[in-house]
Amino acid sequence: MERPGIEIIKKHDGLHNFMSWDKPILTDSGGYQVFSLAKKRSISEEGVTFNSPLNGDSFFFIT
Repeated sequence: MERPGIEIIKKHDGLHNFMSWDKPILTDSGGYQVFSLAKKRSISEEGVTFNSPLNGDSFFFIT
């Protein structure tokens, strides 16, 4: 399952249960993606907008 979504994660009562993993989980803040995905984003004083590689939808993140 590539993109389970929040409802599936909630149904399993969290990411650890969904993954059947009882160890720590390391996540990424996305800071690297702001620079590495230069062709798929735009930066403003308010935040950054990314375009999804899956369907082209835009997502705005406040910085």
